[in-house]
Amino acid sequence: MREEMERASEELRFEEAAIFRDRLDALERVTNRQKMMSQDQSDWDLIAIAREDDEACGVVMEIREGRLIGRQHYFVGGVLEAPESEVRSSFVRLFYLTASFVPREVYVSGSVDDQETIQEWLDERAGGTVTIKVPQRGDKAQLMKMAQSNAGLLLTERRLKRENRKQQVPASVSSLQRDLRLESAPRRVEAMDISNIQGRDPVASVVCFVDGRPSKKNYRHYKITGIEGPNDFAMMHQVVTRRFRRLKEEGQPFPDLLLIDGGKGQLSSAVSALRSLGIEDQPVIGLAKRLEEVFVPGVSEPQNIPKVSSSLKLLQALRDESHRFAVSFHRQVRKKRTLYSALEDIEGVGPARRKLLLRHFGSMKRLREASLEDLQAVEGVGPKLAAQIVHALEGAPVE
Repeated sequence: MREEMERASEELRFEEAAIFRDRLDALERVTNRQKMMSQDQSDWDLIAIAREDDEACGVVMEIREGRLIGRQHYFVGGVLEAPESEVRSSFVRLFYLTASFVPREVYVSGSVDDQETIQEWLDERAGGTVTIKVPQRGDKAQLMKMAQSNAGLLLTERRLKRENRKQQVPASVSSLQRDLRLESAPRRVEAMDISNIQGRDPVASVVCFVDGRPSKKNYRHYKITGIEGPNDFAMMHQVVTRRFRRLKEEGQPFPDLLLIDGGKGQLSSAVSALRSLGIEDQPVIGLAKRLEEVFVPGVSEPQNIPKVSSSLKLLQALRDESHRFAVSFHRQVRKKRTLYSALEDIEGVGPARRKLLLRHFGSMKRLREASLEDLQAVEGVGPKLAAQIVHALEGAPVE
């Protein structure tokens, strides 16, 4: 622990170094008091609890024949709204469920829920009477204070370690920064892809990875509008424009890196869209499918990234996910359009009735699954029209 404290101090992690220092001081104080406790030759345990947010730490001091022979600690989650007495009760049960020895005295820092029931259970485990007490004065009360302080330090140390892990940049992200010679680590990367069939039902996807992992809450998809025929370059220009215009209007941060699914043509379209918005410093690259080549703006030759590099694998994972998300959305759009077209061909189902049917069933999927009886429950739909609708939707292609 002393080495960890010195290392943290050398690395300027002063808050964490202070935690290690305080833990060392607490342990030394406990050690120095062992001789004073040796006058009490009985066996007893002392259990102290500390809480922080939704987590609790319990520290157990094991005293045998007046000497401290062991110290253990455990963490318990889900305690945000639990009373102190309930947390103590849960911890006592948890610890003694697997303990190899139960002393005749157990000291806790406050009241314990179901104390009578717990004492009876401990009596059975110990083969004799066990009492649960709260120390009021003397060495046991002082030791309880130190144990509670130690439990609090352990909780703080655990939180700091979690925060440090969040701040650490994953190896694949560091590799990406190195291979692309970026000024900062691309911890948030967005990838874009286009999906259409000969220009019909064109859609786009935006997926987001944070620290090398999918962040699905930040996924977006777009319907491409106003572009005739299969023109992936124009479609990419449109979706980049829409995405970054929205980010600018809302004051949202731009991604650390933008990945375009495609080669130099799609990349040029993306760069043109960014410049049209006055954005000149957005890092953007293209990943061509055929040879898995990475292109950057203004350079005709692909980047020399080793095929085994974790950075290339990360880019491939992003590209594949954006492709999957785009294709999935394209299928939904195409299927809905196909079913809606089938409705348009039914005599007696005009625009008003189509809206009524969709409003009644909530979606084209539920409309397609509707039975004759379900359809006849819609105002204005009789047996004959219901049968026509079922027949028409059954004949519509399924994607």
